[in-house]
Formats: sequence, C-alpha cells, structure tokens
Amino acid sequence: MYELYRNSGIYNIIAEGEIANILSKFDSSYIMDVIDSNLSNRFAYNPTLSNPNIVNSYELNFNGMIDNFPDDADNIKSIRQETYLTIINKICNAFNLTYIGDQPDCYILAYNMYDLFVSGYSRNIINFFSRYIYNYCGEIYNNMGLDKYKKNKDTTTNYIRKVYGGNAKYIDIVIARIREVIYYISGFDIDFYTFLSFNYSKEMCDFLYSNIAPMGNIFKDEFCKVVDNPAILTEIRVKLQSMLMQDLEAQKQAESIEQQSEEENNIDREEDQYDEWIFK
Repeated sequence: MYELYRNSGIYNIIAEGEIANILSKFDSSYIMDVIDSNLSNRFAYNPTLSNPNIVNSYELNFNGMIDNFPDDADNIKSIRQETYLTIINKICNAFNLTYIGDQPDCYILAYNMYDLFVSGYSRNIINFFSRYIYNYCGEIYNNMGLDKYKKNKDTTTNYIRKVYGGNAKYIDIVIARIREVIYYISGFDIDFYTFLSFNYSKEMCDFLYSNIAPMGNIFKDEFCKVVDNPAILTEIRVKLQSMLMQDLEAQKQAESIEQQSEEENNIDREEDQYDEWIFK
C-alpha cells in the first residue's frame, strides 16, 4: 500500500483498476499548500537537520506507482510532469522568476529549484555570504573603514582574537560587525549566476541559469533579506570562524610537511658529507 502525498481524499492504492481514479482525484492545491508552508519557513535553519526535498518524495511515489501499475504508466508520467511544472511555476511566482526552459522531464529542474529556494534556502544563503565575505574580507574591511573598530573590546572580537591571535586580521572585526557588512554587500550588483556559483557546480549553475531567469534584482530583493534574520547572521559568523580554523589547520599541516621535508633533506646532506669524508 502507498500513502500518496498525505492528501485527505487519497489513502492507499488498493488495486490497479483504481489508479486512474486516484490520479484524477490528485489535487494540486495540496502541493501549493506544502510549498507555501515551506516558503514561509525558508529562513528556519538547523545545522544538525536537513529540510526534506518534497520533490524527491513525489518522485519515489511516482516510481512506485509506475512499477506497480505499468498499464497506467503513460497517465502517471503525465501527472508527474504536470506536478513538477506546478512546483516550478509556484517557485517562479514566489521569487519573481520566469521559466525560460523547455524540459521534456522537469524532475531535475524542480528538484534543484526546490533545493535552491526552499529546502536548502538558508544553507545556500549562509554559504554564499560566508564564502563571499571570507574571499573578499580585506577589501570589505578597507572599503568600509572598519579599522576604526580595531580598539573595540566587544565579546565577539575579543573571543576571536584570543582563539586565533594575529591570524584573525580583518576577520575578527568583520565577524563582529556582520550585520553592517551584509548591509554593505547588499548594495553590490551581484548577479544570479554569481550567487549560484558559490553553491553549485558549474554544470548545475549553467543548467539552472538556462532554465530560470530573474525578472528583477533577486540578490537585493530576496537574498539580502538575511540582514534582518539574527539566527542566519549567527550561522554566517559560525561558518566564517570554521573557515578560518580550516585554513589555519591546513597552513599548519603544510608547514609541518615543509619542515619534515627540510629535516629529511638535511639528513641526506649530512649522510652525503659523511660518505665523502669516509671515502677520501
């Protein structure tokens, strides 16, 4: 038996002859309700839990129905395509996007759009701002004139300086002033593709960019709303500290390898000198 979309009018698939009736009762308004609910909670973020991608759940259901009711495969596939188009259009309407593609199978696009804008929304926002800030930390620090905060002794700055010492140059104050920094970045003309490139592979960026197009400035109009979300700002701070720690550990490891290599070279040189002395 299969539970289908948790729709109150559809309980279980009982027999093959009922599949057409079940699909005819499938109400796309349920999809809208689910997406509306998840869109309203898209800024909710728990680093230990991942939000489910309902597109994958639908795909599992459709595949199960096709396997069990092969005679109705064409009808099921038709409903499947309509379902994914509904999801794509719903997300486009919510974010002022236009679907410019013509996908014969909309599953991959629907899945990745749902990841980008719904289930993985907070993760993508955190990834973008933390990586962008980390990459351009020095420029941001100088252009914003953040050196005026060098003598500040707020809790965040003191903690970072204590843990990372001189290695925290610039980043300590940037993290402490994160809301101001993101507000500053919100004035940049960062295009949609650039935002995608901080979260997805080039192949996926090209795929998404060739299928959906922002009608306005999605970076300023949508993604920069994070400036008013304290929980996400905190996660960006945490991510920046994690990136700094990873870089410091990688640097220590590289220095250790270099030192070990130098010691081995010294030993080799001493052995060569000894051999030369013995055979004189």
